[in-house]
Amino acid sequence: MDLYAYCPLPPAHSGLVEVSSISFSANGNFIAAAGNNALSIFRIPTSRLASISPFPFFSLTLDSPITCMRWVYFKETRSHVLVLGLKDGEIVALGCDKHAFKIIKRRTISQQSICSIAARKIEVKPGLLAEMAITLDDGSITTLTISYAGLIAVGFSSPFGPDVPDMIRYCSNTGDILVFSRSCHKMYRLHSTSGKALCEYDISSTPLWKSEVYDLESHCTHEVSHIRVLDCNVSAAWGPQGAVFGEDETILLAGTNFGKAFVFDASSGEMAQVLDYPQGGEVHALATSTSSGFCLIAISRSSPGCPAEIVIFQKTKSTKPKRRQDSNADLPLPTEAQHDSWTKVVAGVF
Repeated sequence: MDLYAYCPLPPAHSGLVEVSSISFSANGNFIAAAGNNALSIFRIPTSRLASISPFPFFSLTLDSPITCMRWVYFKETRSHVLVLGLKDGEIVALGCDKHAFKIIKRRTISQQSICSIAARKIEVKPGLLAEMAITLDDGSITTLTISYAGLIAVGFSSPFGPDVPDMIRYCSNTGDILVFSRSCHKMYRLHSTSGKALCEYDISSTPLWKSEVYDLESHCTHEVSHIRVLDCNVSAAWGPQGAVFGEDETILLAGTNFGKAFVFDASSGEMAQVLDYPQGGEVHALATSTSSGFCLIAISRSSPGCPAEIVIFQKTKSTKPKRRQDSNADLPLPTEAQHDSWTKVVAGVF
């Protein structure tokens, strides 16, 4: 049986002091990194056999910090649009024409900071607009439509409260908007066009699994939780240094503050691989891409006194079979009492 593992490519220098978010484009040809009010975009070779350029080919500095971003791809014009959410409540749309990026539209949505962005579809069919939803710092949800030319139209705005929206997604079955609240242990379903609250779910007692990883150096336990609401066919995950899904939600990637990231099997919580790199550093942001048969993972890392770097891991066939425990061979060996802390801890199953 063929075995596959993620292997690191040479790191890219973001030119940023700290990277708070990174994101792949729809086809995996670009990756954007944002930190404070600066943005860097790298081009990824289409062959995926060569590493990305060590330096960005496009950089941008804005007046307000970038808090979130999302790529969309318009099939009609074969164009990428990168949508940025800013701390001052502004939306900035960047368009790409023959690999040259430029600002095509700016619009102030609110006086509140934009916290997160979700897109209903990453790839937009001909004749349609990109549908997006944003969460604001005052606890409200606002929907947007964006054209390939950058025309931004505001749909509805629905107030929730400052403790509610800390994660937002679209239901893959109905297109309804799903708002997660860890503090209230609730998930709310909103109608995508009217904003009407359709129903709510209690997510406090239904984790699919929960994994704990103990770090011997910092003496800290890092907990990653994964839930799945079957009625909506949607998953959500949390971790102290971020957690994102990959490979069509079959894996879950979680960062740490001690220079490593973990790849979990999304269905069982079993640790599949430890992603490591020589310089270590704290993991600040995570992203995954599965396009044209290539699976990529991107991690932003930083060390004290050094600019942030982007490390991309590409999934490749292993040269020789390895026992599963060998994937943790570079980790400090736990004591007998701590041995189970490196493996999954199942908290509950639907």
